[in-house]
Amino acid sequence: MRLLLVRHGESTWNLEGRYQGRMDPPLSGRGQAQARSLADRLAAEQKSEPVERRLASIISSPLTRARETARYCATALDLDLCLDENLTEISHGEWEGLVRGEVASRWPEMLAQWRTSPYLVRFPGGEMLEEVELRMLSFLNQLRSTTGAMLAVTHDVIVRIAILRATGKELSAFNEVVVDNAAITEFETSGTALTLTRRNDTKHLGSLRSDTRAQAL
Repeated sequence: MRLLLVRHGESTWNLEGRYQGRMDPPLSGRGQAQARSLADRLAAEQKSEPVERRLASIISSPLTRARETARYCATALDLDLCLDENLTEISHGEWEGLVRGEVASRWPEMLAQWRTSPYLVRFPGGEMLEEVELRMLSFLNQLRSTTGAMLAVTHDVIVRIAILRATGKELSAFNEVVVDNAAITEFETSGTALTLTRRNDTKHLGSLRSDTRAQAL
């Protein structure tokens, strides 16, 4: 089946360079504009797609920044919106709400390892990448009973792991992947197998594109 994975629009904490995890900041003003642009792009594409490839359902992480993004899309596509906990962002544990400088001061060795060997890191009181991957696989397994193409609005880590699986790379390559806010990444799925057909498409964003280098990722 056809699956579009979209990272949520820019949040207020993305803008401030804070680790978010399970915390629930809303979209920033630019994030709302990104979500509107994304919704317009998807609605325009929907009209040109063959009926059998048109989006038939929308599912979202329950966190506000993803739900708000998904609602713009649901309205533009005239589709109902469902939520799935499996699409929630990685738990950053005690890092949540902190900017990178604060994390560097309190956990310098762990932050360095997150940059070089991210698959080995368990955030204090939080998750490891492997656990997020298992949640993503559970989500993909649920799609076996789904008909029609799907849009899933989720988070940076989920999309990056999906790209790694589709390109045959291990979690050790996690930091090689960049995912923009409100970018479209598209797959064909068969069970938990993923084939990448579109990667980090930001053509609809133009000057609205966020600077991911300034974000706490």
